[in-house]
Amino acid sequence: MSDPGTEGIKALLTERLAPYPESKTWVPRVMKWVGKIGKQGALHMSIRNGWGEVAQVLVADCNANVNVKDKEGRTPLV
Repeated sequence: MSDPGTEGIKALLTERLAPYPESKTWVPRVMKWVGKIGKQGALHMSIRNGWGEVAQVLVADCNANVNVKDKEGRTPLV
């Protein structure tokens, strides 16, 4: 799977999360994270906030790696 890039990630999140009313607040925050710390960091933050739907899109559609560790050595799913 190829990397969709920042605009592609935003489009995928907007489309896939449309059924969730909360997505109106999720997408801007996730895109801020993508811009600052990349999609891997956004995956970590989404999991920490309990946004499983966002994490699912980042992994399944945006090719985020669930094995990447943060600065404390944790993967997103730990």
